[in-house]
Amino acid sequence: MAPHRCNYCLKPIATEAGIKWHIAQSPPCRDQWTKRLDWMKATVSNNAEDQLPEETNNDAQNWEYVFDDMDGADDPLDVPDGHLVHQSRLDDDPGPPDLCEPPSKRVRVEEDNEDSPPWPASGCFTEQYPGVAAMILGREKTIFECLKAAEDERGDGEWAPFRDEDEWELA
Repeated sequence: MAPHRCNYCLKPIATEAGIKWHIAQSPPCRDQWTKRLDWMKATVSNNAEDQLPEETNNDAQNWEYVFDDMDGADDPLDVPDGHLVHQSRLDDDPGPPDLCEPPSKRVRVEEDNEDSPPWPASGCFTEQYPGVAAMILGREKTIFECLKAAEDERGDGEWAPFRDEDEWELA
């Protein structure tokens, strides 16, 4: 069985490159991909005129009646779109490939910039919730921040429950 499937027609395809080629060559799948891109642009946009209307009903009890244009309301596999339910992850849909220039077969070595850390300088974790996600999730302390505050409140040091780094290394 093929390990990959087209997100739009669910056709089994052997490779990710094959999926890209399939989407580029299949008009129905390409149309669905284009619609998804337009939808993502509208939801990420900061322009008020690009946003969904305010009167959109987001009540959980009405989610069972929500369905997309590919399925019917009676589709048993249909998952309702709501605040925290998405049809697919953004990273899963790379779109049609650039068929003009094939990828290089040579090995590439990327230089590692050891001067900059791989995490942001503003804190321990990245907390970027743009657009709709920020309105839904709001701003609260992360689990790490709650644990850190409780640790500071108890007066635990960096090496708790040990006295210092030497004792920690002995353990």
